[in-house]
Order: sequence, then structure tokens, then C-alpha cells
Amino acid sequence: MNKKILSVLVLAVVFLVVSLGGWTTYQHNGWNLVDSGNHIDWTGSCSYMAQWNASVALWNNRHNVIRKDTLFTVLDLTISDYTDTTSVFAVTSANGTIKFNTSNMNSFTDAEIMHTVLHEIGHALGLGHAVSGVDCALSVMEQGQKSLTSPSPDDFLEYDRLYSLY
Repeated sequence: MNKKILSVLVLAVVFLVVSLGGWTTYQHNGWNLVDSGNHIDWTGSCSYMAQWNASVALWNNRHNVIRKDTLFTVLDLTISDYTDTTSVFAVTSANGTIKFNTSNMNSFTDAEIMHTVLHEIGHALGLGHAVSGVDCALSVMEQGQKSLTSPSPDDFLEYDRLYSLY
């Protein structure tokens, strides 16, 4: 195969991968907490409100979907803390809760807390765990105690794809 044909094939594969959602593969739960008005209206509090507010701002820089609940909106999500001796850091559920396990998270660095909060909000938006791909380790949706403090370009591409489906 000559170099010209090989170059065209490589470019075609790169274009296909990028156009289908980037280099990272996401495992989906098949749900999100975005309501029919294209918002997640949240209430509650947790021990990590500074990281919560910063994480909401990062996701909202892409699409302004997440907002504080008011008397005039339908509640979609409640955030809170819990204490458990398991290895779980936090849990997002399809019934509209994000709960942070203070038993584990209180020993985290600020960056690790930020990563966990970003990760859980990603679930609420419909993103699943990053499970494979070249940039999987750079995704806030990869499971584990990480210090990533911003969604990756692939995370945003996946969020864009899901946003078009809300």
C-alpha cells in the first residue's frame, strides 16, 4: 500500500473517531436527571459546596443546564452528605440524588473532592463512566480517586452529544 493511500486511511479513521464522540468510550446507565425544560434544578447542601459551585460553573460553561431550584421550577436533584465505611466516594441515583460519603471524602485533597463532584454531576447529566480509549485516564468520568479538576475535551464532546438528545 503506498504512502498516499495509507495517509488517507489514517485521516479517515481519525475523522470517524472524532466525529463519533472523541477518543474515549463511555458506559451509560441509560438515564439523566435533565427535565423536559432542559434543566437540572437542584436543592440541598453538602460539605463540599465550594467544589459543588465550581463544578456546576464548569459544566454550565458548556450548556447552561444546572440551576438552583426555586418556587417556580420542578425539583430534579437533591444533594446531601452521608457517612458509610465502604469504599464508595459518592452516589448519584436515577431518582434524583447525589450523596457524598464524608467518611472517605473528608480525607481527600481539594482536587480529589473537585474531581468527585464533577464526576457525580456528569452522571446527573447522563454521562457514564469512561471505560476505554486513548484519553480515558484524562476523563473526569473515569472511576477512582483522581485529581482532575476539569472535564476533558472528550467529556465535553459526550456532553454535547447527550445535550442534543435532551
